[in-house]
Amino acid sequence: MDVVYTAELAGYNAARKGLGLSPFELPKSLAAGAFIAHVGELLKTDEGLYNSPQADKDLLISLGVYREKEVDITQAVQEFGLTGVYDCPLNR
Repeated sequence: MDVVYTAELAGYNAARKGLGLSPFELPKSLAAGAFIAHVGELLKTDEGLYNSPQADKDLLISLGVYREKEVDITQAVQEFGLTGVYDCPLNR
């Protein structure tokens, strides 16, 4: 699953860059944002260059962003105003 949201974010940011817009970053208090930040930090280490971390339950718990109930996930996304963020047309 981690590949899906990182690929989607990369594509979204490629489109933003093509339009001259700044890149979009997911908040680190959401699972996807925390995982991306975690991997970014790992890539600065030798271990991170040779291992492929997965966004599993234990890692997300250790990062303090694990949510199990859909209602909790939806509420967190809404609190950041990110509901449907990929559905909005991009304009310069």
